[in-house]
Amino acid sequence: MKNILYTTKAFCLTILVIVMASVSYADLAPDYEVNMSRGIARIDNRDYDDAVTIFREILKATPNDANAMLMLGIALNRKGALRDAESALRDVANRQYDLARTNYELGVVYYKQGKYSASREYLKKAEQNMPDPSLAGSIAGFNADIDRREHTKRFNLQATAGLQYDSNVTLRGSGEDSFVSLNSSLFDKESRKRSDSRAVLFLKGSALITDAPVRTEASYSFYQSLHTSLSSYNVQNHGLELKASYSPIDRVMLEARYMLDYTFLGSNDFSNIQTLRPSIRLMLIDNMPTTLVFAYAKKNFFSSDQLEDNADRGGFNVSAGVEQKIPVTHNFFLTLSYFYDNNNTRDGLSSYVGNKYAVAAHYDHHNLWAFGARFEYFNKNYPKFTTDFWGWDGHNWGYWRVNKSEISRTFEAYFVRPINQTLSVTANQTFVINRSKLISSSYDRSITGIFLTARF
Repeated sequence: MKNILYTTKAFCLTILVIVMASVSYADLAPDYEVNMSRGIARIDNRDYDDAVTIFREILKATPNDANAMLMLGIALNRKGALRDAESALRDVANRQYDLARTNYELGVVYYKQGKYSASREYLKKAEQNMPDPSLAGSIAGFNADIDRREHTKRFNLQATAGLQYDSNVTLRGSGEDSFVSLNSSLFDKESRKRSDSRAVLFLKGSALITDAPVRTEASYSFYQSLHTSLSSYNVQNHGLELKASYSPIDRVMLEARYMLDYTFLGSNDFSNIQTLRPSIRLMLIDNMPTTLVFAYAKKNFFSSDQLEDNADRGGFNVSAGVEQKIPVTHNFFLTLSYFYDNNNTRDGLSSYVGNKYAVAAHYDHHNLWAFGARFEYFNKNYPKFTTDFWGWDGHNWGYWRVNKSEISRTFEAYFVRPINQTLSVTANQTFVINRSKLISSSYDRSITGIFLTARF
């Protein structure tokens, strides 16, 4: 009887051990649900590093927990660690756990990697097994974007030709230092006639090299102006641009641009400018991108018989700023920007420190026509350029020596009317008001233009 009793107790104990062994850590550990909730909250708050750490800690205690593994894959996907995310999510799929969400996340991973065929396959599986229709819109959005990307042209060509009337033909713009001195001997003979009309030709060809995960593009542009009377102001420019962009995590886009501009003035070499421009675009609020921009430009100018001191203005330029896009409606948006500009030249006279503020608006009327306007305020101080002027200091009249400073105000407006999918007509108007303590640097300018653009 005792042997039977002992045998029964041993059997019951064995069964209890087996049952206990079959109960998962998640069923016994009171912290499991708390940690899972913490990890999910971190994903919701876009704190993906902490979320990854939390789910990995859970998986140390429960290596076979498919739910934690799925959430780890989601966190890695959002973080941008696509290879690790793919590995984790494929492991979850092999366990046949929550196939709808797992396939959806794998579809997103492959979309980000540029593997559109695989992305379509997994998004389709997700849609077939999706018990919750909340992701249906997202799946449709990914499929639509894949369609657009697969039909994106690898090569694009733009050709623009038009006419401009310039009330004060100079090689100055609101955002740049003087190309040439207004007192240069090259322009003394033309000082009586500054207004002129010109024909403009602009060509640009671009090629999409890779689309994902890193999007890379290259482009070449050609610009030529031909004046009716002031042929000395004819400008020819060649531009080369290389651009790469990459999104390491959701709502963050990294971009880098290299630009080379070579300019001829008349028949002479005028300038060679190389610019490196990295930027970061943050989508802190939906549809309101904030872009942080830094630019470094190395400027070389070439002297000639007409411009003997042109090379002295060579040097470098550093600028940094922020651009904020604000959507007002689905087809009307504003852009606010600020840039700090520091220009350094060999002679020092053209060196300046400036602050540039701008506001722009654009309205697109159902692709039938578009209108835009932009206002820019740019103040510059030239610390090494001093000048004397006659004036009132608040107490006395007299000559005073001060550093040169300028304030430039530029207003631009344009109207675009598409003719068909290839051709469009653009009319634009620009006003520039530049005021300086150096009288010869003060000027007003009005430019009116009309252009025909073809895109292929």
